[in-house]
Amino acid sequence: SVQSKMAIPLLQSGSAPPSLRRLSFLCVVALLSPRPVAGWCQLGGLQPKIATQAIVPCRASCNCGPTVRVVSVGKTKERWLQDALAEYMKRLSVVALECNWVRDDAALVDSARGRCIVLDERGELYTSKEFSRMMFDALEDGGSRLTFIIGAADGLPDELRNGPHQLLSLSRMTFTHQMARLLLVEQIYRACEIQRGSKYHRE
Repeated sequence: SVQSKMAIPLLQSGSAPPSLRRLSFLCVVALLSPRPVAGWCQLGGLQPKIATQAIVPCRASCNCGPTVRVVSVGKTKERWLQDALAEYMKRLSVVALECNWVRDDAALVDSARGRCIVLDERGELYTSKEFSRMMFDALEDGGSRLTFIIGAADGLPDELRNGPHQLLSLSRMTFTHQMARLLLVEQIYRACEIQRGSKYHRE
């Protein structure tokens, strides 16, 4: 849309004032959502009818709006897990989701660019609502780009485990890295539904 084409360059530009970048980010999120995004209509005097206009959902292939990447070592081999990941990726509309697989730890470290969040058992625990707020704040900070990093079966390389990136824990329990992939993708979807104000998330 014309609105999203105007907003996206501001998101990706480091020269735009923070308040303008935030408004541009919220505009893109709202335009890519088929439902109203809670709380954004009050910014800048925008009318509710603008936020409720149906826009064709953004997919990862178009790379035209807020994009979340999940990067991990090794491909998902189990068919049921592939189907589950594909289902959540199909449902997503507020952000584009990319699942990238790399061959080894060296490639994993190399993929940790821009705004990154690394999954680690020592990381901070969040409720789903807290995770939603944190994820969209991170997307805003990262110029509408955010990467989640998942280590291999033997854990994270030291460069990521002790690096500068934010650490996130899904649970104090231990999961396989492939199961962690699915749990994270579901929480990303849930975070988007919380942002949209849908009835998917219940407390």
